[in-house]
Amino acid sequence: MKKGKNLLALVLCVAMCYVPMQAAGYYKTKNVLYGGVRLYYNGTYQNATSQAVLIDGTTYLPVRALGNMLGLSLDWNQNTSTVSIAGTTDTLLSAQAQLRAKDYQIAALTKELEQLKNQGVVSGVTSYNYDTTSGTDILGTEITATRKALDNEYGDYFDDIDFDFSLSLSSSKLRLTIEIDDSTDYREFNKLSRSEVKEFLEDVCDEVRDRHDKIAITGTIKYTGNNKTLYSFNYSKSDDLSYSTGSSSSSSYYDDDDLLDIVEETGYVKIEGYSSRIDVEKAKVRVNDDSERITFTLYLDIDDSDMKKAWNDNTGTNNDSTLKDYLKEIAEDLEDETDYDDIEGIIRDYDTDEQIGTYDYEDNELVLYKI
Repeated sequence: MKKGKNLLALVLCVAMCYVPMQAAGYYKTKNVLYGGVRLYYNGTYQNATSQAVLIDGTTYLPVRALGNMLGLSLDWNQNTSTVSIAGTTDTLLSAQAQLRAKDYQIAALTKELEQLKNQGVVSGVTSYNYDTTSGTDILGTEITATRKALDNEYGDYFDDIDFDFSLSLSSSKLRLTIEIDDSTDYREFNKLSRSEVKEFLEDVCDEVRDRHDKIAITGTIKYTGNNKTLYSFNYSKSDDLSYSTGSSSSSSYYDDDDLLDIVEETGYVKIEGYSSRIDVEKAKVRVNDDSERITFTLYLDIDDSDMKKAWNDNTGTNNDSTLKDYLKEIAEDLEDETDYDDIEGIIRDYDTDEQIGTYDYEDNELVLYKI
């Protein structure tokens, strides 16, 4: 209240010098409220032996309690009914400076916390405030905020496995690298099934898509101990995920003669809506004996307009049962040869080397992309 503040200011002014105060020496009826005032100094509650009171709306503070808080010297003369307050200007100015410094510090920390919340990088914050970007119009600070959000939300997605994320804008795509640094984490990761890895990648890519719309995402999961690429993945603008074990570059493949014969034996495939066959121009097989995984790749020559139309009509998940049957038959023959049932098929355009489809034998799932 204003009267209370005026009284406190009066006490502080008096504290700068030695001033005796005398009682007026008359009595007057007043409305007094006891115990209604709590006294704090620099944010700390003061359990004063004498209580502050409200008299007709004006706050009166116990002089000795106030003096002790401010580091002032007080003396009471019973004979003259005089209160003597002594203090130095330095003491009061120091207290005021400390209060101003604390106020500034609180304001700065509050502003910083609000900025971190808006960027979605504060630990424990489950609801992030951010503006969704579109296309390649992405600021560096927005990419940093997304990366920190991934670290916070998905760094410990699996028990006993820690992931680190890096994100960058390259050409017309977002490039996402997910790294495993610890050898123990690497061993635990190799115990995961393909479906578990797929779910992890979908969740991570969905988080990125929520923040950055209408841009393709491409990336890898790597073990930094030997710089080994464990998975490569792509997330299209239409939110379709394709992924494969190891690096997606052709140099990472090697030809196993027996298994390659199985893949090449097919020679062609068919798709729904197109009466002619589509020749397999080239085939490759890669085997990871450590994880017992097989990846086979078919290169198709999609050069006919009717063929392209039929292909695009079947884009999406499991929309082409004819092609899926061809790929399933190849995977079954590979399983019979190796006893490995973790098998993935990749379909690429022979002319452009673009990945246009994936097949997951474990889930019997085919995904085709527009060409």
